[in-house]
Amino acid sequence: MWINFLFLALAFQAEYDPSLELSPEFNIPEQCNVVARHYGHFNQQLFDDCVVGETENREVLRTVWMDIPDQMKDECVGFFSDIGLRPNYLYVLSCIEDELSAPANEVEN
Repeated sequence: MWINFLFLALAFQAEYDPSLELSPEFNIPEQCNVVARHYGHFNQQLFDDCVVGETENREVLRTVWMDIPDQMKDECVGFFSDIGLRPNYLYVLSCIEDELSAPANEVEN
């Protein structure tokens, strides 16, 4: 449900907003190169799909980034680094969606 709202927000984003540049920056080609080589050889289709997906996720995240509480941003970006994974837009967006859909008492803990 929340993802539908995010895509709707993206669809109505008409003008450039400099605050959107404040969202985290991840190297999409580098991330997708890792994904495309996951099975031991480079898979162009995996790379292309990854670039499209991460680009879309980045744009969605940028439309809502300023409305996300700082603590949640830090937790969602830092969580993946803390467990040894490179954060990417899909991970961060999924984390934020999970946090926003959690009951209020779970978010505070």
